[in-house]
Amino acid sequence: MKVLIIDDQQEKIHLIRDSLERLLTKVEILASPNYWDAVYQLDQAEDTFDFIVCDMQFPIKSTDRIDREAGIKMLHVITKMKLKAKIVIATSSATVNKLLEDRGYGHIPAIVASPMYDLDSQFVKYITDYI
Repeated sequence: MKVLIIDDQQEKIHLIRDSLERLLTKVEILASPNYWDAVYQLDQAEDTFDFIVCDMQFPIKSTDRIDREAGIKMLHVITKMKLKAKIVIATSSATVNKLLEDRGYGHIPAIVASPMYDLDSQFVKYITDYI
């Protein structure tokens, strides 16, 4: 299984990586800290990612501040590229489901990526085909 994590917070990337490595026997995980790096990774991979875990707020480029719309912008790109990968939003915001619904992405699931929540049990329902 090939996974792309799109997030600028190293702690959250490690949480997600650790969870997926516990659940999956064979997994290749790449991380992108900003929008343009993620677009590049997706373009270079030629639709070989099986799973994309995306934050909602991260910089557009490495020198930028956090963009509150970056996750939505990333979903636009992923949709436009017609990628086959499963997508999950990993966030710490309780209001993300409403935002996704309002922007036409209500079908994309969101999980809470925090040390206070059991990330493994949240991921299991989205990666059962690979376990």
